[in-house]
Amino acid sequence: MSVSDTHERVSDYLRVLDGSYSGFTVRQTTLSVRAEVYDRMASLASAGVVDAAVRVRNATDEVLAVREAGDGWTDPYGLVRRDETIESGARRSLRERTGIDAALDDLLGVTIVCLTDATNPDRDSLYRLSALFSGRYVGGEPESNCAWRSRPPRSISAI
Repeated sequence: MSVSDTHERVSDYLRVLDGSYSGFTVRQTTLSVRAEVYDRMASLASAGVVDAAVRVRNATDEVLAVREAGDGWTDPYGLVRRDETIESGARRSLRERTGIDAALDDLLGVTIVCLTDATNPDRDSLYRLSALFSGRYVGGEPESNCAWRSRPPRSISAI
């Protein structure tokens, strides 16, 4: 997949989600990033253009969070592979990253992210889709970098 194809791929995924879910929030943002970040994201485009997160709640309504570099916490997320549905990729990423399994309940929202190279405005825009699902804990033991918290993290950090 080339960078120029990412807009079409993101649009295709958005149509699939729109046909399966209703009432979810759609946001769009443009980020101008360093060339190294742009290049890293462009190299991921061949593997997939969707990052999926799951906001998992347990029986006591606590939310699973993953510790990021520094002191930040995020919803568990990961890259959805081209051969997966967004839902199956979200569940796989959750299991790989946290050690737990969850049933997906709903799609809370998506963000369409347009990345541009801050150092070279002539490069094609690169598009990604970030999806956030709600889910219920069904099993497994959280990894050491995870914690059940009383409030959800403020955001996911896919880029």
